[in-house]
Amino acid sequence: MALAACRIADAAPYELQQRVFARHAILFAHSGKTWMQRWRKSLARDKRWENAAARAKPVVQSYAASMDELASVRNHLAAKRQQLAEKRSTDIEATLHLWAEVSPKNVSGAVRSMVRAYDLLERTANHSAESIWDEDVLTPRASLKIAGAMPVRSMFHAYASADTAAALRAHTIVAAQGGELGRRTAEINDVAIHLDALLRVAPEVFGVESFDWLVRSAMIVELSALLDLTLGPPDGEVKNVKSPLIELIELDRPGNASYELHRVKWGIEQRGWRDIRTLRNWLGAHADVVQPMEELEACLVELDFLGVIRLSEYLLDWLDFLGATTLDLGGLLLVERKLSTRYDDPLARKWLPDALDVPNLAPAFEEVDSPLMMVASSRFGPAMLAGVTSARRPAPRIPISLPTA
Repeated sequence: MALAACRIADAAPYELQQRVFARHAILFAHSGKTWMQRWRKSLARDKRWENAAARAKPVVQSYAASMDELASVRNHLAAKRQQLAEKRSTDIEATLHLWAEVSPKNVSGAVRSMVRAYDLLERTANHSAESIWDEDVLTPRASLKIAGAMPVRSMFHAYASADTAAALRAHTIVAAQGGELGRRTAEINDVAIHLDALLRVAPEVFGVESFDWLVRSAMIVELSALLDLTLGPPDGEVKNVKSPLIELIELDRPGNASYELHRVKWGIEQRGWRDIRTLRNWLGAHADVVQPMEELEACLVELDFLGVIRLSEYLLDWLDFLGATTLDLGGLLLVERKLSTRYDDPLARKWLPDALDVPNLAPAFEEVDSPLMMVASSRFGPAMLAGVTSARRPAPRIPISLPTA
């Protein structure tokens, strides 16, 4: 699964999508650490492989150490989207630094360390000379299809975005709303970006075992996170997010937006919602250590994948509708919005963000942090942001179609 995520990340045309799949490579490689440590110990208990297991120990330890270095990425950005600090300015700064850790260099190093450990244990246990690195390789045609399914930025335009990693992307007007409402909005935007990328890839890898399973598992993780951040838990279940969006809106500004979110919540079938949570814990955030692997694979095969896709599209479209029609929620799903002015316009160069100078917004929240404030990077950022939000209209997604059997 980690390798499948790496292959798709390599095929993605833009750093935003590359980071989506790099997160899931880290997530599954982190699970692999636990399994390979157990595998080596089980070999060490057998006299036939005792010496070989001892020789494998430093390799497995090196792999575990490489994953421990990315533990914060796994815990705060990959397994579930959660804050890193109570103070908003500190959280913005820390989250941005953590996103920077999800780089091709770091992920490639961790995955190659995983491959070395796996190959050594496989040679010891099963006398196999083949490397797992050579399995499940995307064909050039498949790579092109994946790349073609994802949107590519125009090199002639700047973009506005209100997610927490926006400051890492060149030519970007970074926007952020204050208060707990702004924090939750940014976290929801993170998940929405990643869920949208998975929706694009799903038809291209449908039925291609490891890649299909990776996308199914990743979508369960993202959909579960989106539900937690937006609507909270199903009835009677434990909260994973202290203050989901529905509660923040109900507390601060009850009205049409609150009613709409409650209407969305009432429309989701409770049993299916609970199943999403269960599957997230079994085969998304980690591979369950109790369920037999055959049962986990059966869950992926028998998953109502089209149902997961439709619920994801439904939630994203409703959140986009609220962001486009509710003044206080203008930052909701404000992600990768292309600005109309072109870079080759000489006048525009004075106020469009430079490719190497995209500041983060942490200092703006040092003294004041209110849901009534909206800030943006660059000198003319606020004016541009006002234009983007005032002109914004709901934009329902084109429903994803899966290939027929």
